[in-house]
Amino acid sequence: MADATRRLVRVNPRGTTRTCNKCGHLNDKLPLSQRAFLCAACGHTDDRDVNAAKNILGRGMALRVTAEVQEWEHSKVNMKRWVVKKQGSYQCR
Repeated sequence: MADATRRLVRVNPRGTTRTCNKCGHLNDKLPLSQRAFLCAACGHTDDRDVNAAKNILGRGMALRVTAEVQEWEHSKVNMKRWVVKKQGSYQCR
């Protein structure tokens, strides 16, 4: 059975509506009245809120992975170090 444990990760939402979730470019200005996001660097388009939600998810996932690695390093002092595989999972080298 899969582990159903969930963790709440606090993410700073600052700039998520103006940052492209595809290339990371930060648009200088995006008025609140403008509901569509258009990246000035790569041309990616999305709904403003959907773009922000994807950025928040990405930041949260990055923080979670960092926390999991730190927990593992503290609990497994005598083990060899972990190597991140392309699929995002870990294996011991």
